[in-house]
Order: sequence, then C-alpha cells, then structure tokens
Amino acid sequence: MFLQKLSLQDFRSYQSQDFTFRKSLTIFLGPNAVGKTNILESLVLLSVAKSFRLKKDEEMIAWGKELGRAKAFLENEESVEIILTHGQVQGKKVVKKKFLVNGVAKRKQDFVGQLKTVLFEPQDLLLIVGNPSKRRDYLDFVLAQSDWQYNRCLLVYKKGLRQRNKLLDLIRDKKAQETQLEFWNRTFVKNGEILQAKRQEFLEFLNHFVGQKKLPISPIFVYDKSLISSQRLEQYHLAEIALGNTLVGPHRDDIFINFKNENGETLSLADFGSRGQQRLVILAMKMAELDFIFQKTSQKPVLLLDDIFSELDPEHQRDVLQIVNNYQTIITATEIAFLDQKLIKDFEIINL
Repeated sequence: MFLQKLSLQDFRSYQSQDFTFRKSLTIFLGPNAVGKTNILESLVLLSVAKSFRLKKDEEMIAWGKELGRAKAFLENEESVEIILTHGQVQGKKVVKKKFLVNGVAKRKQDFVGQLKTVLFEPQDLLLIVGNPSKRRDYLDFVLAQSDWQYNRCLLVYKKGLRQRNKLLDLIRDKKAQETQLEFWNRTFVKNGEILQAKRQEFLEFLNHFVGQKKLPISPIFVYDKSLISSQRLEQYHLAEIALGNTLVGPHRDDIFINFKNENGETLSLADFGSRGQQRLVILAMKMAELDFIFQKTSQKPVLLLDDIFSELDPEHQRDVLQIVNNYQTIITATEIAFLDQKLIKDFEIINL
C-alpha cells in the first residue's frame, strides 16, 4: 500500500491543503501547535473512521464551517474520503460522516481498513498504565483494519449493546417486557463470541511475536475475557435490570500485561515496570501490529509516528528507525536530531 497524497478541506487548522508523500519517509517538522498531529489524525480517521484524540468529533471541522473533508489518494488511482458535517439526532448536536471509496459512497463497515495505518504516539503509554478501554481500543484498531468480519461484528455488537442497555432501562422502569431481551441477547452473544475469538487469536500472535524478539524483559499478555454466553446473561439477568447496564461481554474485556523479574516472579508491568521497560513493550506491540496487519491482508500499513523521538532514548530511537526502513512512514517532530542518516537515506522534510 502506498499513500500518495492527502487533501484536507476545513479540517481542524487546515482550510485547503494538499500534502504529497514519499514511498519511504516523510517528516513534518515544526514547533508545537502548528497542526502536525492534525495530519496524522486525518489519516487515522481515513483508516478506522474515528479520531485517536480524546476530543469531540465536531472539533475536526474547522471553526465556523459546516463541512470538513479529508481525502487520501492511494496507488492504482484509488482513493478514500470522509466528509464531516454538523447535524442533530434527537435534539443533540452530532457530526455525521459520509464514507467514500473511489468516489462511491460506502457503509462504514466497507470503508474501514481500505487505508491501513499503525500509529505510535506518546499517549501510547496508556496502553500499559491506562484504563481497560485503552487496551480494548488497541485490539479494535488492529483487528478492524485487518479482518472484515471483526469490523462488521464490532459495529453490530456496539449497536446491539446500546439497544440492549436502553431496553434494560425500560424494563427496570416497567416500560418494557423482559421477553423483549431475547432478540438482542441472541445477536449480542453471536457477535460477541466472534469478537472474543479473534481477540484471543491476536493475543496469541502477540505473545508469540514478542517472545521471538528476545527483549531485555519478557512481557506476557493475558486476555482477561469477560466471557459472553446465554448462560452468563441469565446469571447476571437481575443485576443488569437493576443497573440498566450490560455487565458481561467484549466491552468489558481487558489485557493484563505482565513480565517476569530476575527471580522468575510474574509482576504487573504497569505497577512494577520502569518507564523504559514500558516503552520497550509498547514498541514491541507496535511492531506486532505492523506484522499482523501485513500477514492478514498482504498489505503493508503506513506507519505514523507522532513526535515520539523526544520520549525515547538513543537505543530505542535506532530501533524505531530500523522499522522505518521497511514501511512507508510519516513522522511529526519539532527537531531532527534523532535522524541517523546512516540508517535513513531516502526522506523528505516538510516544514510547517
């Protein structure tokens, strides 16, 4: 996969801007707050149909504008595009997204993964020390791009979860019958089981991949699965009605990330690992992402590095640059002291 050009229109700080990319390395260089991360955000949006930032979707549309647009031009005259518009649903302000592939409108499930990306950013430390939702997002980011069935089941599951929770609320308030849960339970279990099977497969791959790297520490990824089944839903039936919330299923999964110390004891990386050890494991996870997507799709994802080199020591900087040689890469940075031109020879710097 080769990303040739990105066009932005009224997307965050960009009124109308085109960027072209090398097949090797493109570096966006500039001080903070000039819009470097906005470029990577648009590419992730075009990849998985959501931003990686913890901001509201409406902030992606430039201030005072009704419409924002991001379009990526790929090899073989292919393109992917998202059009963002302001709208309202049940009186609430929302951002509506229109998805296009080669100029043709597509459903979200047919859009995600057309452009494949792997993002490495300073906030990735939250994969280790953050709450479980960060680790679930990591699983979804990898698997939605590389497995069409996973992406479809994820969308159906999330819709079913919202509907099921609304129904539980109504049942609690005596405004609906418990028998109405039967339909949602069937689709909920069916799609949830598929999601968990594919998450299990990826975590087995991750453990095998990282185990082969012979890292200074030996991370162990343990799937803390919130098992979903008809029996489990029956077990939690009364509690779910009382709370108006679904208590089991993939939306409550987590990953325990552990390591063994010199005494062979298994410890939590979040609680007992050093910051350097944590960053090393995150780097290994990103390498696994790249390899997994390529193995599953026969397409190399575009590697996006958002100002990460200031967070890494020189040894880990070299490790990342070795990876860069094998993938089309886009880097944002405030300076280029990290750039070892003995390792990287073909690159372009775009000053912002």
